[in-house]
Amino acid sequence: MMTAIVLATGLAHRLSPDTIYTLKLRRRGVDLGVREAIADRCRIDVGSVMVDVPRRLTTEQDLATAARLLEDAEDGVMPVVSTEDGTYV
Repeated sequence: MMTAIVLATGLAHRLSPDTIYTLKLRRRGVDLGVREAIADRCRIDVGSVMVDVPRRLTTEQDLATAARLLEDAEDGVMPVVSTEDGTYV
């Protein structure tokens, strides 16, 4: 049975490198990229791609205020920080 599973998996990978999940994404136009390129991006340090976000949301702000501030954010990014100690939530 294990031999049959290994052979079936190898044959399926030869016929189509996509799984049923990635195939659905490709049909919807989602580009998953080349595996080697994705692996290279995984080696990038977080500090080299982080940018300082001048405006932050606090845990005390209501949803309407947060939505309005997020609309005005340049990058569409607004971290939420604790009002107590300023750490990211």
